[in-house]
Amino acid sequence: MQFRGRTVIAFVLMGMIAAVLVTLVVTDQPILKSGEAHRLTATAATSERSGLNKGELSKINAVLNLIETKYFQEIDRGELVDGAVRGMMTSLQDPYSVYMEKDTAQHFSESIEGSFTGIGAEVTLETGKVVIVAPIKGSPAERAGLRAKDVVLSVNGDKLDGLTLNDAVGKIRGPKGTKAKLQIQREGFAEAIELILVRDDIDVETVYARIGNDGIGLI
Repeated sequence: MQFRGRTVIAFVLMGMIAAVLVTLVVTDQPILKSGEAHRLTATAATSERSGLNKGELSKINAVLNLIETKYFQEIDRGELVDGAVRGMMTSLQDPYSVYMEKDTAQHFSESIEGSFTGIGAEVTLETGKVVIVAPIKGSPAERAGLRAKDVVLSVNGDKLDGLTLNDAVGKIRGPKGTKAKLQIQREGFAEAIELILVRDDIDVETVYARIGNDGIGLI
């Protein structure tokens, strides 16, 4: 059997196309340049590391399910989840890596920025009671006559006894221009004192400077 030159070339081309098609069907992979292949591998590795894999998620769900069904007391799912996140942060053994809930993080940011909205008083917790440490100079607390050692019993009718310091501060603070009606227990007074303060923007002066009698400046 004899073939003309064009016929031979046609057979060769058909064979090459068939080989390419077979290769694509078998491998089912796109043809990539070396750089593209590297990027694809890196993306796949990153995708595997992001989020929880099936086994990790199954482990956490199993523990959560055991607690919810077997623990002898009612539990708060939110507290469990927050505890799990805090546990991850603690496992880093890094004192500068911490998990804060929204309100705590906001208060922390305000303490760093040196300003917040509220009545302008530093408070602490003593034997479960919210006690005024000192009113901030020029604040609504100072103008209303709030004093150090005053015990804040309630804010707008909400009792503070038994609350955490953060929860108590959350009730004392509020938007600028709103009123805070405080019931105060003050030493030397048999009855509680009522003070009404209008919340305002409070700038906390964190650095103090003065000139001494010898002319030397102290910061």
